[in-house]
Amino acid sequence: MEARAVARLSGAWPVRADLELHIWTAELLSGTPEPLQDHSELRWLTAAELDQVDWLDQDRFALPQVAALLST
Repeated sequence: MEARAVARLSGAWPVRADLELHIWTAELLSGTPEPLQDHSELRWLTAAELDQVDWLDQDRFALPQVAALLST
């Protein structure tokens, strides 16, 4: 698949002492997204569905901003 980065969400979320999570919005240009080797599943979610995922603690910090973006 091919995607284009559009805009980075403000903020950074700590994953561990030497690593931060940055989130970008993206536009799907072609193909079909598939899970990577490290992931068993890939889903499109609405803001209301975000709480249906068993997120890692490190990822939960970003959810309010992602939900706000998805609600616009």
